[in-house]
Amino acid sequence: MLSVIQRHKVLHLQAFRSGLGLLGRHPASALMTLSVIAMALALPALLWVFSNNMSQWTHSWKNNNQIVLYLQPALSDDQVDAVFKRVKETPGVAQAHLITAMEGLAELTAQEGMQEVVTLLPENPIPALIEITPIESKEPDHFESLMQALNTINDVDKVSADRAWIERWHALLHFVDQLTLLLGVVLAMVVILIINNALRFAIQSRQDEIQVLKWVGATDAFVARPFLYSGVFYGILGGVLALLLVYMFIYLVSWAFNPLLVLYSMALSISGLSLKQTLLLLVFVTIIGWLGAYLSVRKQLASIEPEL
Repeated sequence: MLSVIQRHKVLHLQAFRSGLGLLGRHPASALMTLSVIAMALALPALLWVFSNNMSQWTHSWKNNNQIVLYLQPALSDDQVDAVFKRVKETPGVAQAHLITAMEGLAELTAQEGMQEVVTLLPENPIPALIEITPIESKEPDHFESLMQALNTINDVDKVSADRAWIERWHALLHFVDQLTLLLGVVLAMVVILIINNALRFAIQSRQDEIQVLKWVGATDAFVARPFLYSGVFYGILGGVLALLLVYMFIYLVSWAFNPLLVLYSMALSISGLSLKQTLLLLVFVTIIGWLGAYLSVRKQLASIEPEL
């Protein structure tokens, strides 16, 4: 049993070296093939990065998903407190923050150039308001139901929420996710064809050698093994080059946009793929590399027979 395992280990090690040697035998051709594979993989990877960052930015903009309740003017403190208490007890409300009319006036007065204007006003025009953070929910009607419930509360003058842009943002995020998946599938097929074509020429260039191996009794599995390893190498190295392209692009974009973000005081950053996503990408390209090699080897070896 041990000798069988040892024998397979030696055979795979030989195939590993032979497969790597296939790439080194024609380095210019191999480098060109790897470059094409890397560019094909970099596009869906970049979209994946873009989708991840859009999701992160969405989480950082949670405060923009607030509902603001403007109360009726000239309410007494007790009436304001009663409304605030009822709002906090409303199902679907995660947090509620009361800003009284006096606090609102103080904020307005603190703004540059507004102090003189405020002194000319006969009375406080700022109503009390309540800022509400809804409970996060995947139900599409949750937000609208909460808005309707808040509208029924007495002494509430207006319920305001800028929800439209958030819905458009989520629609764009969904579109990017679908586009990433579609491009990933299409370009994976392209990579399979590239590897298939590269190994087809490699097999044809070694046709005489393969015929000799088959003539002395080598099985198709033995002959195919180095080419399968070559396909795996094409996939892994192409994936690594694609990751380098992605991170170069992220660096250049960050370098170009950071001054603009600082100018507008926007705390946004562009992050790359996580370790889990990077490993998933490398596993994926390994599989498609092997698959491209397998499809090429199976077809080519079937047409090569030893000459008697």
